[in-house]
Amino acid sequence: MSTDYAAIYDRIFEQHPGYRVAERSPGFRTVLRYAERLRGLRGRSLDVGCGYGFVVQALGSAPFSFRAFGCDVSQVAIDRARDTLGDEEGADRIRLIERDGRLPFGDAEFDLVTCFDVLEHIDEQDLPRLRDELLRVRQNRGGSLYTVSLRPAGSADHNGDNLHRTVRPVQFWIDLFQPDETMIEHGLQQAALWIGPRG
Repeated sequence: MSTDYAAIYDRIFEQHPGYRVAERSPGFRTVLRYAERLRGLRGRSLDVGCGYGFVVQALGSAPFSFRAFGCDVSQVAIDRARDTLGDEEGADRIRLIERDGRLPFGDAEFDLVTCFDVLEHIDEQDLPRLRDELLRVRQNRGGSLYTVSLRPAGSADHNGDNLHRTVRPVQFWIDLFQPDETMIEHGLQQAALWIGPRG
């Protein structure tokens, strides 16, 4: 991966206080919106691009009660997420994604894989690698729920580039991920992609 995502998001997490509030977390709100669907799964969950860990905390609590894990490219986010969990297992449950983009978990470890408002922040050429990693860590009998913004961000990174690096119509994301169901939200500005059990 040529883009230094860690440098971008270390700065973003340090400078923007909005990331510190669960109610402002798109992932946290998505988990609540799709709670009935997610409650149908049990076992281990992974939130990719976990930020401050609000989704990990929510999925690890009632009514879900997953054994919840998270990972992110930002060490700042990882440190904050471990603080959010506030338990002795935080170091194991919240892990750093290395520069090569490989998720720090084994094959088929998770029954649920989530990735909320992260995909549009990745360069288009890096998306197939991330897609493959999201699928690699998920068990065939499990589910995946992703959200993606379909519009440019209202802010830029420290290089002056829009934070939404890949802004494409919903069909682009459908072709890339082949979801079982696509839900268009927020006046056509966001899509949620659901991939159910396979095989």
